[in-house]
Amino acid sequence: MSSNDLERVRADLSTMRSALGIGLPWSVADVWFCLAIAATAGVYALLSWPNSAWEITSSWAAAPLAAALGPYVIYIAAKSRSLPPRDEPRRREYKSALVAMAFVIPAAVGYAKWGQYVGMTTSQMVGCVLFLMGAAFFVIGVAAPPIRYPRSYFIAPAIPLMLFGLLIPVTPADYRHSLIGLMGLVAMALAAFITHRHVRRQAVEGSSDGGH
Repeated sequence: MSSNDLERVRADLSTMRSALGIGLPWSVADVWFCLAIAATAGVYALLSWPNSAWEITSSWAAAPLAAALGPYVIYIAAKSRSLPPRDEPRRREYKSALVAMAFVIPAAVGYAKWGQYVGMTTSQMVGCVLFLMGAAFFVIGVAAPPIRYPRSYFIAPAIPLMLFGLLIPVTPADYRHSLIGLMGLVAMALAAFITHRHVRRQAVEGSSDGGH
């Protein structure tokens, strides 16, 4: 098969992905948001480190992280309604994220109440839920077909979730906030790296297809 034949096949596949709505569910903006969240999670870990000269209360330490998460939620909420049909994969991804967020808050409150009822410490509750989340992401990454999501998008962040989930309950409670920040830094940095790699590859393929 000649190079021209390969390019035609690649162009046909790109057209089919767009028509079927199975393209990548991210954009460059998602990469930057992931990087911003990772950086502010690192700041949260640093400012929460116990007995350090720069330690501040956890609520103030989390302010930069909230400042990064808030605009991202607003961004995906807006894009979930305004993206054109050709960006259906992204619109579907953003809608799914909003639905998941709507369930997370009541589920977290219910889980906290249950944990207090059975006598779990805060570190045990946080560690358990993080490990289970990581395990769920790992299973999804292994089982999900790679047409819509690259497997590494779920598997790579799942590993720090599980590791930190196991570490938090056996670490002094004073370090819990710092460990959560470090986990966010590692997990979101991995997500940003993987997302950027696939977004860039898709952009290269798109520019190549447009030239033939």
